[in-house]
Amino acid sequence: MKLKLPRQLRRALRERAEQTGTSRGEVVLEALKQHLETTPPIAMEARLRCVESQLALLQSQLQIGEVAVAGQRDATEARKQAYQQWLRHFEEHPDEIESGRDAHEMAALKAATAA
Repeated sequence: MKLKLPRQLRRALRERAEQTGTSRGEVVLEALKQHLETTPPIAMEARLRCVESQLALLQSQLQIGEVAVAGQRDATEARKQAYQQWLRHFEEHPDEIESGRDAHEMAALKAATAA
């Protein structure tokens, strides 16, 4: 893997490699190994707890979203049922339809205003 390192860091790696008589790659690996060995497990546990809490938050938001979608589906179904009921009503009572409109328009208007 190739990385574009800042000039100052490249210089420091080269100097360290020359001092120890090793390659720059070995210097980097040694630094990473030392960092892992000296990083206290508590810090890693704290990071893990942070990730777990973020995951729990995302899961709860997902559940809330699923409930909202279910509520929207219920509302859509209720509007469809109201439309069907009003359509039947206006088909049975055509004298209640406003002039210039048909049963479908009246049913849609009534269902929309009732919701």
